[in-house]
Amino acid sequence: MAQGTQRREGTQDSLAGASEITPVLPQAPQLQVPNASVPDVVNNMSSQVARSLSKWSTAKFQEQSNKNHEKAILDGQMAFQQGTAMEELEMDGDKFAMQGYRVMQAQTLSATMLSAQQELITESQYQDDPDTFRAKYVQRMEAQVEGLDSKTARMVREQMAEHMPTLVAQHTKANMQFEEQNAFDTLVNSIDSMSGDPTATEALLSNAMGGEGTATAGLADARRSAAIVQGTVNSFENGNPVAYQKLKSSGLFEELPHAEQQALEASKKQYEAKLANTYDEQHTSNMSQYDADLAAGAFETPQAAVDALIKVYAE
Repeated sequence: MAQGTQRREGTQDSLAGASEITPVLPQAPQLQVPNASVPDVVNNMSSQVARSLSKWSTAKFQEQSNKNHEKAILDGQMAFQQGTAMEELEMDGDKFAMQGYRVMQAQTLSATMLSAQQELITESQYQDDPDTFRAKYVQRMEAQVEGLDSKTARMVREQMAEHMPTLVAQHTKANMQFEEQNAFDTLVNSIDSMSGDPTATEALLSNAMGGEGTATAGLADARRSAAIVQGTVNSFENGNPVAYQKLKSSGLFEELPHAEQQALEASKKQYEAKLANTYDEQHTSNMSQYDADLAAGAFETPQAAVDALIKVYAE
C-alpha cells in the first residue's frame, strides 16, 4: 500500500506549463511572379490597321451620302422643270428632293415678281410716294406667297429681300424724276395763267425766282430758267403778252443765258408779226411807242407797264 501511494504521487502532468510554450507554425512557400511585359493592344499593327479601315469606311460612307444628297437635289430641280406637282414629291418622302424643288420654285417666283415689280414702277408706280409704294409691295408679296408651303414662302421672302435695295433705288429715282417734272410743268403753266391775274403777280414772280420756301424750291436753276422761257413762249402762243412784260419788268430775263434771251425775243417778234396782220397801223404805232417808253423807264412800277400794255391791246 505504501508503495502504490508513492507511485501515484510521483506521476507528472504532461500538460503542465503548456501555456508558456511558443508554438512553431509551418512556413508556406511564397509565390514568385515572373517579370513579363504587357502587350500594347492600342498601338500594335493590328489595331492601327483596324482604325485605318474604320476611318476609310466612314469617309466612304460620308462621300456616298453627299453624292446621294446632291443627286436628290438635282432630281428635285429637274422635277420642277418637268412640271412635277408638289404633292407628288411630298409623297416620295425624300427631303433633299423636296428642298431642290422648293429652291427652284422660290427662285422662279422671286425672279417673276422682281420683273413684274420693275415693270410696274416704270408704268405707273413712279407716281406713288414711298409709303404708298411700300404698302402696295407688301400686299403684292403676300398675294404671291399665299398658298405656298412655309419653307418655300420663306425662301421667296428671303430672295425678294435681296432684291429690295434694287427696287427701292429704282422707285426712288423714278419718283424723284416724276416730282421734279411736276414742279417744272406747274411753273410753265402758272406763268400764263397767273400773269393774267393782277392779284397773283407777287406769287408768279416768287415761283419764277425760286429759292428756299417757294413752290419751286426743288428745281435746279437751269430747269427753272427753262421753265420760265417755256411758259413765256406758251403765253405768246396763247395771245398773252402780259407774262413777258411782268417777268421782264422784274429783271428775271437779265439772269437768263443769252440763248434763252434770244428765244424769248424771237417769240415776241413772232407774236408782234401776227398782230401786225390783224391790227391797223395805229396799233403798230402805239406798240412802238410803248416799247420806247418801256426802254426809257417811263413807267414808275412794273404794274404800270403792264397796265399800259393792256391798254394798247384793248384799243
